[in-house]
Amino acid sequence: MSQVGTITLESIAEKIGLNEKEKVAVNSLILLNPEIMKTQYPTSDALAAEAQRYSEDGNKILASNRYESAAKLALYEGNISGSKGYLEKAIEMGRGPPFDTALNGFDKVAKCVVDYYKNRTA
Repeated sequence: MSQVGTITLESIAEKIGLNEKEKVAVNSLILLNPEIMKTQYPTSDALAAEAQRYSEDGNKILASNRYESAAKLALYEGNISGSKGYLEKAIEMGRGPPFDTALNGFDKVAKCVVDYYKNRTA
């Protein structure tokens, strides 16, 4: 897992009480460089709007990818409820593990990701 100063992602996950599958889900929801994504999509809502357009055009693969990315960016923004909604849409369009695991334990997984970002920027 990633290291954040003296606090590691592993220590955050252990403190929250995540199981191994949830830890994999956390790693799948963390953006390595969110600022790069924000240059193209300033908000998770912008990404979700693009996902909706792809969905309306019948391109479920790109739509699910954009919803997944919107869920990740929403966590970076601290928008927990938005992230959950975007993740639900990505799963509806065919995204599976580890995202279904993330949704099943969403409160704990989201807390771990948000705490990671807070410690990373501290």
